[in-house]
Amino acid sequence: MVKTALVENEIEAGRRVLEAIDASRIAAPASLWFYYPRAEEWRLVIATPLVRQKGLKAAYLQILKALKRTNLSDDVPLRRISLLDPGDPLIKVLRRLVKTGGQMSNIRLVRGVVNGIPIEGAHIYRMS
Repeated sequence: MVKTALVENEIEAGRRVLEAIDASRIAAPASLWFYYPRAEEWRLVIATPLVRQKGLKAAYLQILKALKRTNLSDDVPLRRISLLDPGDPLIKVLRRLVKTGGQMSNIRLVRGVVNGIPIEGAHIYRMS
């Protein structure tokens, strides 16, 4: 069960982060806030092919550069960002449920299990 609500300023901060990533020409075909029950927190999940192409560390460095260029590193600290490969099982499952055609959206999912993956809460911006 989600113990903390995702508030409007976090939703807006996530949108600004994604705009900064887009402006930096970093491919991010899937992006969303996702509630991780074990950590009891929301994390901004960004699926990017950089994870596969350059490795996780290099991908995080590129995201950090984009955040610093736009002074967003305080709005959403890097520790609250999870980078995934677009082929990650979570992204694949969510892609079956939701498609935004690459456009920014505001789609909320709450409490359910999809193909064995529990989803306590998600706020989807983009899923293509």
